[in-house]
Amino acid sequence: MKKILLIVFSICLTWSVFGQLSSGTYVFKSGDPNFHWEEYYNYGPLKYQDFVFTVSIDGWDIKSIQFNEREEVLKDGYWRTVNTTMMATLDEDYDGPFGWYEFQTNQCNYTFDEPQNGRIILQRYDCIEQCDDQTIGLTLIRRH
Repeated sequence: MKKILLIVFSICLTWSVFGQLSSGTYVFKSGDPNFHWEEYYNYGPLKYQDFVFTVSIDGWDIKSIQFNEREEVLKDGYWRTVNTTMMATLDEDYDGPFGWYEFQTNQCNYTFDEPQNGRIILQRYDCIEQCDDQTIGLTLIRRH
């Protein structure tokens, strides 16, 4: 029994480490005409206006974010994973993310899944001001 629990725990840990970004700063940009994320997930229409998203990661935490080179006030930001209880209820053909980042600013809540092929979907929702919920496809252009 201990061996089975150890194997399950190892698999879960591997999944969480696999999708999580390494510590560092990542710069993502919109406008990639070859970005057809709808082929992978059903996020609905994506916006492709000129937009730059910079995120600094330190371990499990998001340390800072910038939108178009303007630093935002970050309330908190974390890497989240699907817990073992949820994993047991997933369909065997589930092809979605096993981890995601979520963060909050003074204005809105945001999430983005683990990057796939250098691409992420950034979702904005639950804004205080009158802002529309927004989903935007972004491509990694630099890491430092």
